[in-house]
Amino acid sequence: MLALLLVIPLQAADTNMQKIYPVHSETAEAVRNLAISSGSHTPSSAGPWSQAELLSMLRSIDGRGFNQAEAELYKALFEELSEGKHSSVSPDPGLSVNIEATAHTSSSHFTDYDWIGGFGRAGDMNIPSPMVFLPYSITIGRGICMYSELQLGLNRTVQSQMNPIERGMEMTFTPMPFRTNILFLPPSVLIDFNMNFPYRAIIAAGSDEWYFSIGREKLSWGPGVSGNLMVGDQVPYHNNARFCVFTDHFKYTFSVSSFIHPSNYTYQDADGKTYIDLFFDQDRERTGTKAFIAHRVELFAGKFTGALTEAIIYQSQSGAMDLSVLSPMALFHNYYIRHNANSMLSAEIEFAASKNLSVYGVLLIDEFNFPTEFSDPSVPPPALGFQLGATASWVLEQGILSSKIEGVYTDPYLYIRDDGSRSGDGYGINAIIAFPDFINSPSSDIHFANYELMFLGYRYGNDTVALCWNTSFRARAGYELEFDFTYLAKGVKDKYTRWKKGDFKRAPSTSQGESYLIDSPGRDAVSHSLILTLQGGCEVSEHMRIDASLREITVINAGNRSDGGCISDFQLTAKLSYTF
Repeated sequence: MLALLLVIPLQAADTNMQKIYPVHSETAEAVRNLAISSGSHTPSSAGPWSQAELLSMLRSIDGRGFNQAEAELYKALFEELSEGKHSSVSPDPGLSVNIEATAHTSSSHFTDYDWIGGFGRAGDMNIPSPMVFLPYSITIGRGICMYSELQLGLNRTVQSQMNPIERGMEMTFTPMPFRTNILFLPPSVLIDFNMNFPYRAIIAAGSDEWYFSIGREKLSWGPGVSGNLMVGDQVPYHNNARFCVFTDHFKYTFSVSSFIHPSNYTYQDADGKTYIDLFFDQDRERTGTKAFIAHRVELFAGKFTGALTEAIIYQSQSGAMDLSVLSPMALFHNYYIRHNANSMLSAEIEFAASKNLSVYGVLLIDEFNFPTEFSDPSVPPPALGFQLGATASWVLEQGILSSKIEGVYTDPYLYIRDDGSRSGDGYGINAIIAFPDFINSPSSDIHFANYELMFLGYRYGNDTVALCWNTSFRARAGYELEFDFTYLAKGVKDKYTRWKKGDFKRAPSTSQGESYLIDSPGRDAVSHSLILTLQGGCEVSEHMRIDASLREITVINAGNRSDGGCISDFQLTAKLSYTF
């Protein structure tokens, strides 16, 4: 194998290596699988990554024990990642046309688009594939790369299926058993055109050891399969500025993401308490500042990969930003600005247990209690998250086979905090963000948009016990298959739950507590969900590709109600893509 590695070409001189690879990049996934297959330490799990960083990650893999297939994959990845760009403006990779359709069987019980079909995980923001998609990049000199996307497609919701809007209530829909992404095909009309793009638009600058990126970008920090505890990949994009410096054995990241302040989607009712109003008039001034600020250190040595992340959720209703919180090497916890910030800490460790097998564990601390405090009603509730998993990968002559298993536990009040006054009346400094999603209102006023509340960390949020098993095979012949099993035990606490002192119940809980929804439905039981997904894709020709996904969801105690019964749904999504 050594002879094969020695013929790998050197990096081309005077070329640009600042292309940013997204978190779901096949190239980044292949680098990780190669490391696990060969028994090396796993590379950085904090994406996205620059091309130069991925090349550094690849070079750090110990190739002395490579088999023939691993050596060939290493060579192919090295050739791809060492090929820089010269100054240019070009499609990346090219114009594509996509036709997608989704059908499901239980349109009476499953009416939330985010839980119906699609190729992402159930419950994620289910944005249909754009009918026309054009990514393009601009490369300038050796150090600057710019990227954006033009998308022509539909909103994830169809205006004609939306029920009338009620203040402080969640958006609801009438049943829709079949839909497509075809523009203006009934029941979709002109105002269903998606005006939220681009979902990815960045400028990156750097060198072979560092880069700085700013713009709209999806982030994912951690090795998780069903999600990550600190930064999950379910948020469509962060408005983010990020600095990274890296070597073969070390990586440091400083990241700032800006989100909508709660004053823009809450109101105070006559009882003096704050409630949620997820619709807003875009003609109204947006106020306040909310930011996720974090620094992360990753170390790679021998068979071990470790990561430590400290972060704060910063909120200022006036919109002012205390610039001291932007100090990259300070300790955020020691600012003592509780009225404006909630600090969190996570620790991750991965170990290459053997060739083909890596195991990992993650701990997230949002609020920690000593055992002597568990009977004190004046003490904040515990807020911890735990994640344990293992990944097995084999690089074979036919392709890459990977299997992952994972368990996750999140406390009922993880990601939920008070409003800074140590009370629960105002909206808390929560690790829950409001993602703006422009959807034309069913009313005559077209100036409305919708805020979609979602957890910044684990996609299924607080008060959860989860078990996930995922197996995939990506063939060199141009096809892939994937099977995913996910079980969720969800307590009654959710993203609308109001913070409360002295509640020490563990997940999954059955005591509902108070809600930020003004008319919250009563819930009294643990909801059990089983989600089975089989999906695959095939490159029919050089330009054409077919993808399909079959999913079955069964929910016991639907809506966290003991009288909710058992509901189920079969969902089929198919897509045909042609790239010019």
